[in-house]
Amino acid sequence: MSPQSFYFEEIKTTIGKIFILENKDGICCLLPFQDFRVNRIKKNLNLIKGLIYHKNIIKNLNNYLNGRELLLKFPIVFLEGTSFQISVWKQLQKIPFGIKSNYSEIAQKIHRASAVRAVGSAIGKNPIMIYVPCHRVIKKSGNLGDYAWGMVKKKKLLHIESI
Repeated sequence: MSPQSFYFEEIKTTIGKIFILENKDGICCLLPFQDFRVNRIKKNLNLIKGLIYHKNIIKNLNNYLNGRELLLKFPIVFLEGTSFQISVWKQLQKIPFGIKSNYSEIAQKIHRASAVRAVGSAIGKNPIMIYVPCHRVIKKSGNLGDYAWGMVKKKKLLHIESI
């Protein structure tokens, strides 16, 4: 991670406390506060409290979680991740609101059709929940599959989007 300035906010939402990290280039992290990566980020980066570049993400996120607003587009910056993981995360960003996808479709779209399990693993490591919509990915069978931050959160997000 580079020595640039990072700004953070911790907010309470209807799905729990959320940690948001940004830099001048975009949103770098949006995770449940209890995610293990939050402590690592706090330890390894010189953080400044308070968002300065993308403050309106807080209002947008809360309005989205309350079913009052669609997600706005914010610039996204992946601070970590392999090229494979980042390709998966970028593909997730292409899934439209209210539409579900599955692990096989994501693998095919990144031209790695046989890498379905690796796609699932990459999705589980997504550092930017909701705005990189891994909650929209389910199993090919129609089963909801897993969700790194718990099925209660996944079901709520799918419900908000009427999926």
